[in-house]
Amino acid sequence: MDSKALETLEFEEVLWHLKGLCSSELGKKLVEALSPTCSKETVERMLEETWQMKLYLEERGELPARGFPDVGPLLEKAQRGALLEPEELKAISDSVKASLSLKEGLLKVRQRLWLLEEKARRLHAPMEIVTEIDRAVSPYGELRDDASPLLLRLRRALFEAKKRVQEVLKRWLEEAQKKGLVNSDVITERSGRFVVLLRSDAKGRAKGIIHGTSGSGASFYFEPLEALDFNNELNLLLDKVKDEEERILRSLSFLVREKAKELMEDLKVQAELDFLYAKARLALRLKAVKPVFSENGVRLKGARHPLLELQGKRVVPVDLTLEPTRRILVLSGANAGGKTVALKTLGLLVLMAQSGMLIPAVEDSALPLFEKVFVHIGDEQNLSQDLSTFSSFVLWAKEVLPQVDSKTLVLIDELGSGTDQTQGAALSMAILDYIKERDGYALVTTHVDALKAYAFLKEGMRNASVEFDLTDMSPTYRILYDVAGKSWAFPIAQKWGMPQVILDKAYLYAEELQSPEEKVLKGLFELKERYERELEEAVKVKEEALALRERYKALWEELKEKRRELLKKVQERGLRMIGELEQELRELGKKAKDSPKGFSTKGELTKLKEKVRGILPKATGDIRSTFEVKVGEWVKVRPLGVKGQVERTDGEEVEVLVGGFKVKVGKGDLLPLEEGPKGFLPSGTTSDFKGLGVPEVNVRGLRVEEALKKVDRLIDEALIRGWEQVEIVHGIGTGALRKAIREYLRGMPYVKSIRPAPRERGGEGVTVVELG
Repeated sequence: MDSKALETLEFEEVLWHLKGLCSSELGKKLVEALSPTCSKETVERMLEETWQMKLYLEERGELPARGFPDVGPLLEKAQRGALLEPEELKAISDSVKASLSLKEGLLKVRQRLWLLEEKARRLHAPMEIVTEIDRAVSPYGELRDDASPLLLRLRRALFEAKKRVQEVLKRWLEEAQKKGLVNSDVITERSGRFVVLLRSDAKGRAKGIIHGTSGSGASFYFEPLEALDFNNELNLLLDKVKDEEERILRSLSFLVREKAKELMEDLKVQAELDFLYAKARLALRLKAVKPVFSENGVRLKGARHPLLELQGKRVVPVDLTLEPTRRILVLSGANAGGKTVALKTLGLLVLMAQSGMLIPAVEDSALPLFEKVFVHIGDEQNLSQDLSTFSSFVLWAKEVLPQVDSKTLVLIDELGSGTDQTQGAALSMAILDYIKERDGYALVTTHVDALKAYAFLKEGMRNASVEFDLTDMSPTYRILYDVAGKSWAFPIAQKWGMPQVILDKAYLYAEELQSPEEKVLKGLFELKERYERELEEAVKVKEEALALRERYKALWEELKEKRRELLKKVQERGLRMIGELEQELRELGKKAKDSPKGFSTKGELTKLKEKVRGILPKATGDIRSTFEVKVGEWVKVRPLGVKGQVERTDGEEVEVLVGGFKVKVGKGDLLPLEEGPKGFLPSGTTSDFKGLGVPEVNVRGLRVEEALKKVDRLIDEALIRGWEQVEIVHGIGTGALRKAIREYLRGMPYVKSIRPAPRERGGEGVTVVELG
């Protein structure tokens, strides 16, 4: 990555915040070495690791261990064969304990945190190190008395020897004070021997050894002759204690040296976990998400500048989009409207994502993987080199532009400024053409009208504007796409107190100086406003139509339900009537059987027929049958309002099969129907589908109008009977009949789905309709 881009986008500032969130020097060292990478596999793994650590902290609150001691130098010291001090051994023991806690805690994570589990499995955490060091070294970093049985005995003997020499010196001091040889009863140590302070003027008056003079010169460090043997014994014991202590420390240092390689690897894992811990904590502070890397351009939703967020400033989320077909975005609008912040946000989030950091944005935000990011922002005069802002830009562009390719992101603030507007605009257009030809991505900000018009008209370019609220004369910081922004210089100047007389004259000059580009932009603005109004009206009409459709659908469902209820009642009434008739017929037959000869049932049958006609609904108009009823024909039983198939005829009486029941009615109660569709059978009968029992209608060879009538009758019957599926056989042919039928069905609110039949049942020659 370009070092100037990292500096300009303040990437180091992000790392400073990240470093402050580490719990150890180990993690901080990894932060210091962090830089964006271009390997997709590496970036995606780093992001997933950070995401998993964030999930872990959300669930558990903290890591099982933190603040890992950096024992790397101590391990190197042990590898050189040097002796480790007790406090150094304790630091190594603490490091191993941290590894043990991490391993135990992270191995309990769920499967979705598999990368953390993988790191935990890399930890060796040799327990014998902890056992041996903690047995010999205290929590305060001192060698324990009982580090070995010999050391315990020697230290006890040393304690007794010190006690004896001090008792001898106390007795000597009592006598010396009486003789005026000393001014105090202080007993101190000098060169490993216990001594007293002898007055300098008492030299020669006491027998013993002088070990030096006090700082004031008023006293000598004096070892009386009576304490000489006791001090000698004490020094011998001290040597033995030191020898045993050294033996113990050497043994422990050797153990550390043997495990140094494993401990170094553990230290590396601790550093990685602390580094991830810091990145996850930063993500939690920023409410950050894991971006997706794709080739579909830049799609940042609700993006926020991380440094402004960390500083506690108000940040308005923005959507930043650079499409694969329109890779160059020209952002315009009012001064202080957020253009530069938007540009920096894009650049900084790209750098963060490619460094394995989650970004402050909304889920599903996506980025391409950039190999190069180049940035030029603001007034970059170089007085030391006698360069103007424009000259600095030209030198930068000369170096950067030849490196642009499809994996490059170019960010330029205030493009076209710093020189003559006409020539600056022309040069800017040529630069954007150059970036476009090389398939580079670019986000540029500008106030130049010619560039805004150019972005409207040029393929592969797109305009956007930072929104400005004219009611309170302030920016909203939102980005509006496919809109060229105005600078709003005059309203802003008025807000900040510019004298009105100057503003009035400025408006006059502006009208005189209005360029063709401004006129084009004005026309484009008017067209856009008109388009937006018409679009708003269209959306409103669409919403009303959808609401009306839903209302009609609900009414249709209500009507269907009422129709089903009515049919159910009619059927129940018909069945009840048939039952009653059958009962009366049985009684009549029994009566005829038991009656004397000559009994006639004709009168009784006439009464029964009149009774049935009294129960059935009255006919309206002349419905007497004028057609010849044949067995197998489909008819409508008018009184019941249902359809059935003729089973048998007997004069004026006809037996009709309806819903699995046989109904006897007069011919006058029947209405003719066209031939019933093949397989269109009442429940309880057998279909021609070899046991599949799916109702169907065959419309092959019919005109569209005729076919749709039969389809309509089939659907109607299906709704009445509660069938969930029917089939329409239309054949393949030219496909016109199939298309017409399917289009017709799609307009029905009660049709749930339409699909071709399986190959073995006709494929595209048969349409299967699901109803619901």
